[in-house]
Amino acid sequence: MSQLFWFPTKNIQKASQEKQRGQVAIFIALIFQVLFVFFAMLVNVGLLVHHKINLQNSVDIAAYYGAMKQAEKLNVIAHANFQIRQSWKLLVFRYRHLGAYGDDTFPGKTGGINLNTKGSIFPSFCIAYDPFDFMNTSENYCRKSGQGSSFILQKPPVPTFVGAGAAAILGLQAFAQLNIAATNAVRNAITHSCKEKNALNYYELTNFIYAWKRDIANRKRLIYTLANEMSSSNDDFKDLDGKSVIDGVEKTFQKNLTYQNLQGVQNIGTRSLKFFNSLGGTATGDPLTPPAWLSDIRIFPIFWAFISTDCTKDAINYAPFPVNFGLPIPPTIATDPNVGSVISQINDYVGEPATGASSQALLYGASLGVEKNPWYVPYVGVHAETKPQIPFSPFGSVTLKATAYAKVFGGTVGPWYGKKWNFGSQQSDSATPNDTKVMPPRSTGALLTPLQVVDPQFVPDDVRYVGDTIGTQSNLNMYTYAQVMKQFPTHSLSLLYWAHLVNPIDDLEQIGTNGDLLAWHNPGITNLTMADKMRNLENAVIAPDQWDLSYYSVEPDYYRNYYLRLKKREAEFKFPVRGDLGQRANDSILNNYSIKEQIKNAQTFSLSGGLDIKNALNYYAQSPAELLTSFKGMAPDNPVMDTINNFGKCTKSVLDGEIPEKSTAGNCISGGRVGYSVKLVDGDFLSSSDLPMGGPMTSGPLKNPPAGF
Repeated sequence: MSQLFWFPTKNIQKASQEKQRGQVAIFIALIFQVLFVFFAMLVNVGLLVHHKINLQNSVDIAAYYGAMKQAEKLNVIAHANFQIRQSWKLLVFRYRHLGAYGDDTFPGKTGGINLNTKGSIFPSFCIAYDPFDFMNTSENYCRKSGQGSSFILQKPPVPTFVGAGAAAILGLQAFAQLNIAATNAVRNAITHSCKEKNALNYYELTNFIYAWKRDIANRKRLIYTLANEMSSSNDDFKDLDGKSVIDGVEKTFQKNLTYQNLQGVQNIGTRSLKFFNSLGGTATGDPLTPPAWLSDIRIFPIFWAFISTDCTKDAINYAPFPVNFGLPIPPTIATDPNVGSVISQINDYVGEPATGASSQALLYGASLGVEKNPWYVPYVGVHAETKPQIPFSPFGSVTLKATAYAKVFGGTVGPWYGKKWNFGSQQSDSATPNDTKVMPPRSTGALLTPLQVVDPQFVPDDVRYVGDTIGTQSNLNMYTYAQVMKQFPTHSLSLLYWAHLVNPIDDLEQIGTNGDLLAWHNPGITNLTMADKMRNLENAVIAPDQWDLSYYSVEPDYYRNYYLRLKKREAEFKFPVRGDLGQRANDSILNNYSIKEQIKNAQTFSLSGGLDIKNALNYYAQSPAELLTSFKGMAPDNPVMDTINNFGKCTKSVLDGEIPEKSTAGNCISGGRVGYSVKLVDGDFLSSSDLPMGGPMTSGPLKNPPAGF
């Protein structure tokens, strides 16, 4: 019986164990699917984040590229504006120093006046004095000491004849007739000399004004052309080389995308991104007028020529005559056989264009340059979307979006005329001028009143440094110039130095000409040493000073950085692209002349006994490095501006012999730089309604806020 109820216990346990085998494998198989899903999600999210970061980085770089193209054109506009400033400085020198040195009351001419106080001289242009070669020895038709604002030259009276009988008895008849003839000859010679010197004096002043007007017209035309190219459309603009910016933005964007993002972008449409140019839509449609974000600082200076309006009288009255107030040219000058016809031809340029004049005429209006409206901020926006194909995506392709804004900063087109710019205004506040009323006041375009014409405030002058309240009327300034003028001996100066200013061969507005505004040793000049000395003096006058360093972005090597590139577009522009003052485009030595050469030459001239900008006038830049600023941080983890190593310093500059492609903004490889830089900004900042953009006690929104993407 016992055998009938016997169970194989060991075998049952073994079979049970065998049945339990593989349960872990099934569990692992089930868990693996869950783990795989989590792994796939992890890969999916990682790739999604990766492509999103790549898309944002690519959009950032693309926006940075677009803003960089804005900054580049703004740098050229700023430099061209500084060239207008230099042209004004040159005109003030020619008017107040070269044209007033013949006055015996010129400070420092006879004594050692060495005080930085204001002189009392009322400037009126007069070059009818030694050392000009057209003058007779000891002859001077300029104002004399103690004679106020004018002087009278008295012709010798004609002797009276006492009577034929008495003369015959005394034997004096023949003598009296000779005396009368001799006196009349002297009187006629004085009349002739008066007419000749009047005409030459009047001509040279109008010649200087005419050259100045044509120079600033050329500079303004370049500024307006580049500015209008930036302002024609919100969707695109031309870069400095005339190429489409959005094409470059798109190429930059696509070159930085991952393969999946690039494929996803191309699947969306033909244009891979949206582009916003903040300055677009501000152009007027007239290429000779500035867009809304620029304003011309027009002035109405009064230029006085020291002449006589009638040389036939017994007493010739020499006094200041306003040449650009719209008065008729004095007949004795208009009929001069040598220069009368030339004066009549350029007279329209000498005066100021009337209110409502054409944009072409307004180009020649007296101007201190342009000012930039702070309520229009230059920036670009870039927006892009993509649908990258990502493995293990359970819901199909995901649309990724990215937006970036890049803004230019750090540079300056030039000073506002006023210290603040009220929101909604088209120009800065004229009631608070930056220059403390040294230069002529801003003009509305209206003709001046008779009282304004005689107001000394309208006489051309120039501010030299921030806080300057005296201008070039400083006794120290006039004395320093007088020391240089004394180095020109009798009959050593010639009007031929400036003959090219009205010569079509050297025209300032013709493509292919020299375009030179400074004195030059033109044909017919025998004393080349004095011609070069005058050119060096004018070069020193226009070199950057402390006012320029404070308010302008000045490119030391304009020739290599911008001129050569712009020169290629002359046929498109239909006007000449001119370099810095002192450049002669067709001269093998001076064709690459730029600001850095101006500064170096001014220093050399100063050390050789020329204009003392080393000591007396030390507000002038002593080195090209003084033009440099720096936006480079102290270290990667310390964004504070490095003023110790970079600001105003250049530890390694681009060599003069290097090719143009190696040039940098500021001509400095290691150290500071100049002009506008670019940074990424938050769109919320650009959309703010309370931005302090216009100076003290002003705030408001931008006039060009971001457009929705």
